[in-house]
Amino acid sequence: MEPLLTVKEAAALKGCSERHIQAKVKDGSIPHELGQTRNGRPQYLIPLSGLDPAIQRRYYRQRGDPLPDHLARARPAPEPDRPKKTLDQFTLSQREEIEFWINLLRLWQEARAKGKNKAEADKAFVAESRAAYGEGHRISRDILYRKWAAYQADDLEGLIDRRGQWKKGTSNVPQEIKDIFLYTWLDDRALPVKKCMEATALILREERPELLDCIPSYDTFYRWSKECPMPLSVLARKGEKAFNDRCGVYVNRLYDNMMSNDYWIADGHTFDVVSVMEDGSERTHRLTLSAFIDARSGIFVGWVVTDHPSSDATLLALRKAIKRYGIPKNIYVDNGREYLNIDIGGTGHRTKKAKPGGKTPAASPTTILTRLGIQMTNALPRNAQAKIIERAFRDIVFLSQLFDTYCGSNPAMRPEKLKVYIKQGRIPTDSELAGVVEDMLEGYFNAQPYNGKVVRDRGKTRMEVYNQYRQGQVIRTASEEDLALMMMRSTRLQTVGRNGVYLTIGGERLYYYNDALMLKQGQKVFVRYDPEAMN
Repeated sequence: MEPLLTVKEAAALKGCSERHIQAKVKDGSIPHELGQTRNGRPQYLIPLSGLDPAIQRRYYRQRGDPLPDHLARARPAPEPDRPKKTLDQFTLSQREEIEFWINLLRLWQEARAKGKNKAEADKAFVAESRAAYGEGHRISRDILYRKWAAYQADDLEGLIDRRGQWKKGTSNVPQEIKDIFLYTWLDDRALPVKKCMEATALILREERPELLDCIPSYDTFYRWSKECPMPLSVLARKGEKAFNDRCGVYVNRLYDNMMSNDYWIADGHTFDVVSVMEDGSERTHRLTLSAFIDARSGIFVGWVVTDHPSSDATLLALRKAIKRYGIPKNIYVDNGREYLNIDIGGTGHRTKKAKPGGKTPAASPTTILTRLGIQMTNALPRNAQAKIIERAFRDIVFLSQLFDTYCGSNPAMRPEKLKVYIKQGRIPTDSELAGVVEDMLEGYFNAQPYNGKVVRDRGKTRMEVYNQYRQGQVIRTASEEDLALMMMRSTRLQTVGRNGVYLTIGGERLYYYNDALMLKQGQKVFVRYDPEAMN
């Protein structure tokens, strides 16, 4: 027969007040029966099975009776041996902590071996260790014994502090909120974390209003943004170009086996200097440098300062470079119009494809680079870091700063006294600026120490490196007449008319005619001309 307990007996077993038991009985939390006292008064009788199993076991233990089968506790099964981690399975900070404790335990054992009283040795060692490492590590006698036991058992995990890590990786925030945040974060609008958090709240208000109370703090959203793999964030937020620049696989260019004149690299740079023309006009402008540098040594081989950067300026700079240093094997340029031209190096990827049923593209003239035996290589579009001349142009900023009318590359860098100097007329002319550039490039920049990627050449000047790797090489040269002939420009194919042939200069057609052209009327020809001899 199941025992029935009075309210007083149940309160004594549970360790609470009788009023608490009476309240639980009245609200139905504890089952009961109605009985009577010896005096005939009504009372609550509580069956033992209505109480918690722990209280039922306490009842039988107090009476000394054996536990019923349904209350007997089964012995827990022994836990399986946990596989021990190897050192490479821990993080860098955890490996540093493991190394610290191993060294400290060895010092502890050495201190104990020296002293006769090990208890006193432990006390002194703990005091010294706390003074030396107490700020970053908790050190006590019990901790040393526990760490020593783990070290002897080859349990590296027992040497690290696991406090606060038992719930690492868990979250009470519904996964749906995180998914919505990542949907707004991995978007090409590239909104900041704060705006993505607000967008997440708006979406939840429309779609899942019951989850609004579960929105975490800003710190949680910020942590989610950092947990997202960086390559994925860059690709989704910045685009494929940024992904290739920052996360894509690349190959380092090798310079060790490169010789002088193997590659020349060309580009343009606008000076941050206000100058005026020599004709007395008050109109100010900024000049542009079109230059070639040698990839092996980094010297400037040819350049021209112009107020109108164009393919003509590029050819003039190339002609000056060839006169000084010979004809290179290759040039490396970007995809600008001054390089991808029908008569300089070909149109490359700018070539228009013939439409089905359309006209056959007109024949193109032999390019100048082909006549010179130079191979042209074009950089990938929007890939400025592939051209080392971009880095060389950073030094040109120093040259611009030598002038009073240095204007900076943007309004934030514009000197405060620029307007004052312009009003005072302290503005250099184009020829003065070009003369300074000529002297500085030849006498200063080319004489600077070599700072390229070939370590063995460090300590030499750029000119010394160029001359060293030019020795023993066959330098192709050309006379002034041959060079002028080979570097003449060509027009597209045109028909000789009654007025002869023409060139389009500045939007105007300039015609040329002589007696020999009378016999070639109606024939298609290429017109070759020298931009420097248009008279």
